[in-house]
Amino acid sequence: MSKNILDMVRDPKCSSEILSEALERFNNGYISYKAAENSNCPSEALQKVLERRKDDLVSRLVSRNPNCPPQARLQWLIATGRIKTPDLSKHDVQVIKDNNKPDEEWEQFKRMVEDE
Repeated sequence: MSKNILDMVRDPKCSSEILSEALERFNNGYISYKAAENSNCPSEALQKVLERRKDDLVSRLVSRNPNCPPQARLQWLIATGRIKTPDLSKHDVQVIKDNNKPDEEWEQFKRMVEDE
């Protein structure tokens, strides 16, 4: 007795090749939903879905998959407007000094100490 594709992608032991193919072929259907939820789905296939930059159910499911690459998820969240990039002009931003440049205040302090 052979399994149908839906039963296969639901199986946690489903091969990564079948899951990748299901995500690619069944663009935004129930089979792709189940493939996106499967923890055996390879990160490359999940990343391809998010690179489409769509805000659909399969993309949301892919973004929650533990194998989803964090950078791909972040880029998708920004691209779909789910998170906004901060406007740094509206915030106090602490500037960290470059360690290769001499610290003028430190040099001044050293000169004061040497003079005493």
